[in-house]
Amino acid sequence: MSAKCASKSRRGISLSEAMVSLLILTMVMIVALTLLFSMKSFAERQQVKTAPRQTARRAVDYLSSFVAGATDLNDRADPPSPNAIVTWISTGSSFTRRQASYNNLTAAQAASGLGEEGTDILTVAVPIDPFQVPISRWPGWQKAANMYFSFTDGCDDDQDGVIDANGDAVMEQRFKELTGATPTPPSGQLMSPVLMLIDADGNWGYYQITNYSNQYSCDAKAVDIEGEIRQVNVHVQATPGNSEHINPPGGRPELNDPALAGGMRFYSFRVRRDALGIPNLEQKIGLFDPATDNPGTAFTPIMPNVEDFQVAYMYRASPNGTTDTIFNTADAAIPATIAGESTFGVPPQFGFSTTPSAADLAWDITRVSGLRISITSRSAPVRFESRNISVRRGTQTRANSRPDSEDRAGVGPNTADAQLPAGTLLGDFDHNRMTATILIRNRMLGN
Repeated sequence: MSAKCASKSRRGISLSEAMVSLLILTMVMIVALTLLFSMKSFAERQQVKTAPRQTARRAVDYLSSFVAGATDLNDRADPPSPNAIVTWISTGSSFTRRQASYNNLTAAQAASGLGEEGTDILTVAVPIDPFQVPISRWPGWQKAANMYFSFTDGCDDDQDGVIDANGDAVMEQRFKELTGATPTPPSGQLMSPVLMLIDADGNWGYYQITNYSNQYSCDAKAVDIEGEIRQVNVHVQATPGNSEHINPPGGRPELNDPALAGGMRFYSFRVRRDALGIPNLEQKIGLFDPATDNPGTAFTPIMPNVEDFQVAYMYRASPNGTTDTIFNTADAAIPATIAGESTFGVPPQFGFSTTPSAADLAWDITRVSGLRISITSRSAPVRFESRNISVRRGTQTRANSRPDSEDRAGVGPNTADAQLPAGTLLGDFDHNRMTATILIRNRMLGN
């Protein structure tokens, strides 16, 4: 074969062939990337659309478990459970009223750190491990009073009728565990959380053990208590009304042979922004206190991107003589003043020093048999790639604006979010509202 023929057989592709191949490859890549970005944007859009629904559902389910089981372990009162939903407490020796639940926080309250403007705050009492311990003798409303209990749990675990060798130590440990003894900084002194006293007539008051370092004996001791000999096992010091002077709304009632009721825990819920400007559903173990929860460190964020929390109160009978039974809605409000006192949009919680009329008493929190909880949540901010199919500024839709919720008006998509980067509007998020009506279990049987 000649050199000329060999050269022709080894010749490569021509420039025109290469250009055609490159053009075809480019077209294939363009189509593939277009499909990829379209699918990516669609997937993100679905995630943006689904996220607020899931958040609202989780928040409603979480709150429902607390509301449905709310009680104060007091089955002797009529109406029952006056402290299941806590709207008011009193503080100090003058029994000054203080709110524990709020309706539509004002701009001033939001600025002070209580929560997000326009949202509600709810405080409930939930039984965790209910118990009652008999008091050998009630000393009355004395501060740092000597308290004596009849308590023998742990003294005879093997049930042979003989006190165990380590019975005193076991009984002491169980009494402290039962009443929630916790070291209190800075001294480390053991104190209980807020407990309750409930007497034979259903009257109640707040209570706290402030000193556990006294006597624990399985062999009951005969103690002279104000001239009367009583058999006691536990001797501690306690402060009726709590060391922070927290009392029922109307002050301290006269108690007739009360027992210590515990195993109940107070929970407070609110919506508040974090340092990044993201609204969170927050929870506190304890009564809401506007003097310290502003914002305080006791609240813990439990669910991000919850932007609104609304509570409507459902009465077992219409308190105003109409057909309305649910209040704090768009068309039914709790009166601004009841029995001469401002309500600030939450049901009154009449105390023992107040004698309301029958018309006023119809609004009391004890007449509330359930709550309607509404949660509005939102997605994370939409990414740039999917903005063209996810952001709908200008025209309000169900998803691109915060909807009306009970007695709080909604906000359109072109509203700026001042707590996020400049230019961020509500339309940059998808929103979803979920509502659930929850009956308080121990008020469902016609009580």
